[in-house]
Amino acid sequence: MLEAELATELEVNRSVKKHLKSKETELNEKNHAIDAKNEEQKKQLENEKNEIKDKKNAATMEMQRIVEEINKDNEDRKRRDDLEKEHEEEEMAKIQEKMSMEDAARFIQRKWVWYQTVGKHMAKKKRGGKKGGKGKKKKKG
Repeated sequence: MLEAELATELEVNRSVKKHLKSKETELNEKNHAIDAKNEEQKKQLENEKNEIKDKKNAATMEMQRIVEEINKDNEDRKRRDDLEKEHEEEEMAKIQEKMSMEDAARFIQRKWVWYQTVGKHMAKKKRGGKKGGKGKKKKKG
């Protein structure tokens, strides 16, 4: 009876050990599968991370290029505005000079007209009577 019990216990122990071994093997396989899947996902995430970094660097470089072009365009626009202002100032100076010359010409014209109308007669009056008429009387004496 003891031998039968011992045989039964041995059989139970063997089947438990066999069951435990199969479960251990099954769990190890699942664990390896999960580890492999994790490694694959890590690699995939690392690749995506590298792609994102590359895209970020490319975008940063593109942004810098665009900023440089904007700065260059602003400098060109400022230079053109400065040139335009210079041209406008030159034109204003020419117009001012022309207006000054016209004012001077009008002034001279007015003086000439004044001389022709009033000044000539005043000059004749100052000369006196050399052409006859009454002159200065000589003192007798």
